[in-house]
Amino acid sequence: MKKQERLEEKIDEFISRQNSTFCLDDIAKDPGIMKIGGKNGISREEILDLLVDGSQVFSSDSRTFIPRHLYFKDARFLISPTDEEISQGILIPGHRFLPFCDPVCYPWECSLFRADRALVGKVPQKVVALELNAMHIYFTLIGIEHMGELLCEDQPSNFEVLGSDEISGQSRVQITVFDLRALYQEWGFKRGDAILCETHDWAEGIYTINYLSAERRRGLMASSTKWISVLETGFKKVFDTRGFIEEIDEQIAYAYYYAGPAILKTPPIHLGGFIELTNKVHILSMGFETKLWHEKDLKFSQYLKDIDSEQPSQGVTSGSLEALLDELNAPCSGVEIEAFMRDEFFRHKGIIAPDEFSDYSKAIILRIFGNHAQQFSENQWAAIEKLFRKLWTKVSKSYNYFQDQVGGKVRNGLLVILEDYFEWMEGLSRRFTISADSPAQQVAGLGQYMASFTSYFELLNNIGPDNEQDTKELYEILPRINETIELMKQSTEDQFSAGMPQFPERPQLHLVRPDDDKPKHIFVFRITLKDIRPLIWRTVQVPGCFTLGELHYVIQDIMDWTDAHLHCFEINGIRYGSDSDDEFTSRDMKLEDEHAYTLDSLNFTDKQRFTYVYDFGDQWVHHILVSKIMPSSDFSETDWRYPVCLSGKRSCPPENCGGLTGYEQLIEAFNAPNKKKSRELLAYYPNFDPDFFNVDVINEILYSDVDGDE
Repeated sequence: MKKQERLEEKIDEFISRQNSTFCLDDIAKDPGIMKIGGKNGISREEILDLLVDGSQVFSSDSRTFIPRHLYFKDARFLISPTDEEISQGILIPGHRFLPFCDPVCYPWECSLFRADRALVGKVPQKVVALELNAMHIYFTLIGIEHMGELLCEDQPSNFEVLGSDEISGQSRVQITVFDLRALYQEWGFKRGDAILCETHDWAEGIYTINYLSAERRRGLMASSTKWISVLETGFKKVFDTRGFIEEIDEQIAYAYYYAGPAILKTPPIHLGGFIELTNKVHILSMGFETKLWHEKDLKFSQYLKDIDSEQPSQGVTSGSLEALLDELNAPCSGVEIEAFMRDEFFRHKGIIAPDEFSDYSKAIILRIFGNHAQQFSENQWAAIEKLFRKLWTKVSKSYNYFQDQVGGKVRNGLLVILEDYFEWMEGLSRRFTISADSPAQQVAGLGQYMASFTSYFELLNNIGPDNEQDTKELYEILPRINETIELMKQSTEDQFSAGMPQFPERPQLHLVRPDDDKPKHIFVFRITLKDIRPLIWRTVQVPGCFTLGELHYVIQDIMDWTDAHLHCFEINGIRYGSDSDDEFTSRDMKLEDEHAYTLDSLNFTDKQRFTYVYDFGDQWVHHILVSKIMPSSDFSETDWRYPVCLSGKRSCPPENCGGLTGYEQLIEAFNAPNKKKSRELLAYYPNFDPDFFNVDVINEILYSDVDGDE
């Protein structure tokens, strides 16, 4: 067992033995903990980190601590069974025992005993089949995102159901429930009645239960104003001091702690009922996570308060790599830095000379910080190089290219996704008008999802016989991870696009269809240039009555091409284009007439992909994703007839720049403009700015393309 794991185990053992509050010195002097430290001992900071990050204690000042098993001893709370549960004689565990149970204890592992029998007569359990749709309300406070994981842990047979391509809300899953039919009958249980629970053992999830009639509940509710107000105060302190980053179960636990022990004595309402009644606590969906918050929407100003960082200072912290990264406001930790280093070795097949370290170190910094690296002082660069060199030496000694074949591919793929995310976040405020009141749930949810990459990199930085299978499985799901993140990005951009001002009445375009040629659908396409990092992309809305030929004109406008070269679409293995040029014949390219097919007629499906190639010399390949398909009845007649660019990022390469290789040389010149070769190259493209994107400018070009045939 590793030292860290032994330390965590000993700390948990120490906490479980405590019958009162304790301080940091008490735990630091514990013989079992001191023994693990050996001659060097265990620092108080290391112990404090484990206490704060764990879920076994509460503390307001990080000096004194109270064990949670002690705080919740004899705590009372209500459970209000649903009509479905009463009719079936069951109780679904779900989130019912939060926060009155150790989070490591699964809901179905909890035990219920009748209060009048002194832990004799345990309530039996059974397995039932229920529709997936019906499960959501029982897992909300755990987080719906964790529901599938818990269902599979409960009953392994659910893996097959949840992994099926035919899964739907009507799919039935197996779940362990409490069998309360006999007790419901004995109590004469009816709608409005409740179960009063008392915590006997927080760590093991053991409770005694009693019947609470609807009449008695109404009596408690009559004097509930103060109880509700006190719990609201507890949640307010959670939101003020811990922000929205905290996991939802920790938000709830600390709300009860900040509210004080009196909240645990005579609960007039269950937690779900409290959230329904109060206007000061709301359930918030944040992409892959569920949180509680004091408003129905997380505002962008609040998101920046907890997430965004200030400009790097010019001081230098002498110490660990993590301390330096914190000072520089790095968007990642030392785990990711090591992953970037291993990626450099993988890309160069394990062969990097020692004297090349500085070049690769700077390259890694640019991959992480982008343009912000230009603001670092000489002292900061020196500190980075010193700490990076130590880690680089470790990596160079341990790296084995031949053992890293699968892991290297996965690591590289994840790092590309991570770099795109860094660039995307940096450009978000440039591409959209974001006010302090703009909602930011999707941004925060995506940020939390990206934070989970750290665990992937920890695995990939330590590849060995024990985790080879995990690495292979990660390789198989890598495309799904990328697709999920792209969809989350698109959802975020759609959120901000929805708040953008509408354009004035649009002039008539040569693309306009006849009045009687109405579309069946409105399509949203996400168009991305292949093999370029950072990504160059656009999102565009196009009526379904447009032909592929007209979509070609739209792409030319939004990508700022000049329509000076050949092009073609490829959809389901069939090529479409204009056959008016004899050069197609010489290339043996059989093309369907792009003007003969409307978008509606091609029967696109949601999330379908196809390609558009422009300039067969430079070979600019555009990947096109059918992001949305919407009925035209949801839109105005103006939207039936005109395309609009919704969002995008970065400028397309200049025409005739020499394809991907020429573009990369141009970017190198742009990043080092003072070199002689750079000046010579940039002279050919005086107005080129690779980071420029302005949706207003693009739409002005698109909308001013009036009757081009006249």
